[in-house]
Amino acid sequence: YADRALHIRVSAAVDATAEALLRTRPDTALAYLATPTDVYAVTDSVVGGQAGDAPVELAAVVGLRPGGGTTISTRFGPLPLRFDDGRVQRGSVRPLVLASGARIGDVLIIVFDPDGAVAAVEVERHDPTLW
Repeated sequence: YADRALHIRVSAAVDATAEALLRTRPDTALAYLATPTDVYAVTDSVVGGQAGDAPVELAAVVGLRPGGGTTISTRFGPLPLRFDDGRVQRGSVRPLVLASGARIGDVLIIVFDPDGAVAAVEVERHDPTLW
């Protein structure tokens, strides 16, 4: 992930470039490709081990079929996922929060590798008084 300030500058530059392109070439279409990412604000409930929903698009990336489950490996421990009733649910990310050193107010970013078996886990530090 890009540094916060750098990310904002790069995002603004890409948006400005896309706007200019669409304005000068109205027959142009844009498409965005990205690595599937899941982001969690580190709250009391996340630290407490609460499970939660994950983006449904993640099912295709990790090869989940309805009624199925899998466990994704991360450097901070396993991340269980389940696909039921059209929803992808993740198990607790508490072990990842604790092992990564994330604190209340931080953001836990999980970037899924396209091969679906491994995910990178990053922590973005935030001042909890700003939430």
